[in-house]
This record gives sequence, C-alpha cells and structure tokens, in this order.
Amino acid sequence: MQSVLPDDTAYNVIIGESSQAAVMRKAFGLTNTATTMDDVEPLFALDLQKLVAPPNYGAILRNSVQQDIPLLIEWGYDYLIEAGLREAGASALETVKDDVARRVVSGKLRFINDWH
Repeated sequence: MQSVLPDDTAYNVIIGESSQAAVMRKAFGLTNTATTMDDVEPLFALDLQKLVAPPNYGAILRNSVQQDIPLLIEWGYDYLIEAGLREAGASALETVKDDVARRVVSGKLRFINDWH
C-alpha cells in the first residue's frame, strides 16, 4: 500500500478498532513511527446489534434516519475537533457530512437519545 502513495503523503490520523488500526499502520509502513495519540477506544469494540439501553432510563437506541443527519453532523464535527483529529473548518465539516450520509444510508449508524 505504501508503494502506491506519493512519498510526501502526510498521515494525520488512522482511526478504527485497534487491530484494524494496527494493520493500517503496518500497511503504510508506520509501525515504528511515533504518534501523538495511540489510545484504544473501547466503543469501537461494542457489538451494536447486542447493545441494549436500560429502558428505565428512557433511552432509545435505533437506526439513524434522514431527520437525524443535522444533529449527527454536529456531533461528529464537534468530536473531530474536540478530540484533535482535525482542524476546525470547511474540510472537516465536509468529511463529517459525507461520512454521516454514507453510514445512515448503509444502516451502520445508530442513534441513542432520551427523547420519545
């Protein structure tokens, strides 16, 4: 994979389940490269099909729908900026918009809230 990318390619972030991120680091030849953050995010390991929110708290876990997209974009953008994964601006916002739209359509994005 490393051989098909330009030599001056800058890697800003590899994100995903920890074993997947390790595969990507190896594929890009970055196994021994220093990182600014290399944390395991336990939420990437959750089986969303088995996730059950306690009904006594009034939370609802469901597939996302088109009406959720503006809020999901806002949350996604805020996360990227607050976690230091991207700089604030139009590029980060477009990335989030594309990602949210793709994941909502594919049925791979869940929405949890306490509104009924």
